[in-house]
Amino acid sequence: MSACATDGWVETQTKAVLVPQSNVSAGKIATASQAWTINIADAPPVNALVTPLESTKQLHIVISLKLRNEAQLDTFLHDLNQSGSPVYGKFLTPQQFKEAYAPTDSQLQAVVAHLQQAGFAHIQPAPNNLLISADGNATNIAAAFRTQIRQFTTPEGRQQFANDAPVQVPQTLGDTVGAVLGLQNVHGPQASIESTSPITKSNALSVSVTDPAQYTKVYDAGSTPSGVNTSVAVICQGNGDMSGLVDALNAYTDQEHLPRVLTTLVAITDGVGQGTVYPFSPPGCWPETIVGVSGGLAKLTAYVGAVQVGSYLTEATLTAMYNRAVTDNRAKIIHSAYNQDETWAHNSGAQTADDTIFKQAVAQGQTFVVPSGDFGVYESYAGVIYQKDLSKYSVSEPASSPYVVAVGATNAAVNQDFSWAGESVFSATFDYWQGDMYGSGGGASLFERAPIWQSDALGRAVTMRVVPDLAFDRGGYYGGATGNASAIFAGIWARIQSANNNSLGLPTERMYQHFSKDPAPTHDIVGGYNGIYTGGTPSFTGYRCTLTWDYCTGWGSLDIAKFSDYVTQYWGTPRGNVYASYFVWPIPDLGSVAGPIIIRDRSGHCPPTLRVEAKITHPHRGDLRITLVAPNGVRMVLKQPDPNDSGANIDQIWTVDAATFPANGKWQLWVDDSFKGNTGTLDQWSLGF
Repeated sequence: MSACATDGWVETQTKAVLVPQSNVSAGKIATASQAWTINIADAPPVNALVTPLESTKQLHIVISLKLRNEAQLDTFLHDLNQSGSPVYGKFLTPQQFKEAYAPTDSQLQAVVAHLQQAGFAHIQPAPNNLLISADGNATNIAAAFRTQIRQFTTPEGRQQFANDAPVQVPQTLGDTVGAVLGLQNVHGPQASIESTSPITKSNALSVSVTDPAQYTKVYDAGSTPSGVNTSVAVICQGNGDMSGLVDALNAYTDQEHLPRVLTTLVAITDGVGQGTVYPFSPPGCWPETIVGVSGGLAKLTAYVGAVQVGSYLTEATLTAMYNRAVTDNRAKIIHSAYNQDETWAHNSGAQTADDTIFKQAVAQGQTFVVPSGDFGVYESYAGVIYQKDLSKYSVSEPASSPYVVAVGATNAAVNQDFSWAGESVFSATFDYWQGDMYGSGGGASLFERAPIWQSDALGRAVTMRVVPDLAFDRGGYYGGATGNASAIFAGIWARIQSANNNSLGLPTERMYQHFSKDPAPTHDIVGGYNGIYTGGTPSFTGYRCTLTWDYCTGWGSLDIAKFSDYVTQYWGTPRGNVYASYFVWPIPDLGSVAGPIIIRDRSGHCPPTLRVEAKITHPHRGDLRITLVAPNGVRMVLKQPDPNDSGANIDQIWTVDAATFPANGKWQLWVDDSFKGNTGTLDQWSLGF
């Protein structure tokens, strides 16, 4: 903020989109011959006349406000998902969140007064004080934010406008205003396009999924309860009467003999989309896939943003739709198939604005599920890679947010009975004639720090948020790959929430904590890559699918029934407070091994009935001494050697009074071989709180 503070104004997170190529002061009116360019790396000059936007043109903007007490909120979000924490599972209501972490009414009113003074109309604060929407023209924008709005016509005939300087606000509002959205239509979020015809994707077994309900066989729902106790929201776009969405969903559930889903359409009419992309595109919200996989829902709420034919949702409208879904708090799961290049979203301030909203969702126990992107590692190029720098990788937003579940895309091979037969990453498909490519998005964020649970699971070398978290079948042939995949997980998570009384929060932290030690519910996907084949050295760009977590498919896909049992075992009660090590440690003859478990997420001391469970393979268990070592160095012998015990192997649980020991820290299970003649392995051990 200090860059411009000398004259009483400070910059927000919203940067300039249109910048002069020569030395023209930002915010000044340039001559018609002035050369301009889009504010991204290596962008060419704008090949069109750039003029000030006429004052009669009305723009709809959304101002994102900063959180209050954000450090305390981050601590709360961490403790919210930690077994043993006093706030574990105690989700907030929207009102509780507002009182504790949202800007105060006086802070909000100061921003409203600033907008009024600049001449804005229809000023509407959101119920949680995190957003303010308003309508104004270029003159109002220049007065309020010290930036000019300019316009030009692209060679394709599209009318575009953008701000020519970073957005500023008076210094008195610097601690309140985070970003201003709606000042440009050069770029914006797009949804994966839904397939409107049966899927004709081929695989080695010549069996394809043509109905979302078949995914319950592919991913083995088994006896997992349906999602009929869980409510879901979807983010859609529409250009008129959206009753067809309800009719189509009812027709689908009737066809599948599933219960009809009570569906509510919530129209978002402010900020009609003004970009020109895909005329007559489907709504992009995948309700049939979610319901087919979930087997039913308690309720579906479709937030439908109004767009003109041939348009897409603006950043301002999409962020407002996210916020509406969170403040309404009707749904446990919110699915959005919209995404855009992360750098664009960062520079516009949309990334900051969305993260603010996603944090409230996590605090309320809501889970956003989003696609990782359909353009492989070239999200910034939107897949158009002809004559582009192929060493420049990018990821999509909001997938890069630590507060969402990001889902990549695969090609699932199925048997004749639709059971899972294998899976491969949706590797990049490259059109040599057009220079276009599609593939499952994945990589490392340029701006979002890796949450500690991701660094702990993947290694401390991972310092930035990496995606995806999971991956499922892509469905359609080209676009829409990760949109279908993310909808599959939304349906799966509805089942899991219903089976657990909707008591679970954002699942990513626990997935990383446990999958890194026991990946039993996952289908690990190996082979393929999410860049393009080059024929050079190396022969491909992007990332290759490897064992365990990777940048193509994350942890892979899930066996639903196994995942449900896994959640019950590790995330529920009382086994939800279990910390386990599944690394196999060799026990040498007359030697020792110490298998560690490191706990970082529990406060206070251990219970007086700490459960210690160990599974050991050894032909003569009487040779072994087993000792538990607490983080404070205290040693507790659980089993002494016994030469008279000639039995094999150990599978035992001990109860230890550990009430005086700290829970956090490095625990060790020492196994000593006291007699010569045999070796073995410490297969796994766990601590149950």
